[in-house]
Amino acid sequence: MRASVLFAIGAALAGFVAAAVTYTTGLVIGPGVSDAKVLVLLQATIAFSAAGLVYVGYSRLLRLPEFRETLAIAVSALRRERRAP
Repeated sequence: MRASVLFAIGAALAGFVAAAVTYTTGLVIGPGVSDAKVLVLLQATIAFSAAGLVYVGYSRLLRLPEFRETLAIAVSALRRERRAP
């Protein structure tokens, strides 16, 4: 139960950061951002990266087991892909 609550807090924090970055970049770029697909892609990439970094930092700080397990699964899958002919 504790891990689930900590996960939810981390996800909410990352979502807040993504929303804040999206809002801030929208102010900087201007209201015409919705018309420019490249700018929207750039804005989404920046927001996604910021949210990901916040969640990774949060999970490392609190030593959440889900992050380590997910990372181990991803590394294992990549290793299997390299070995496959």
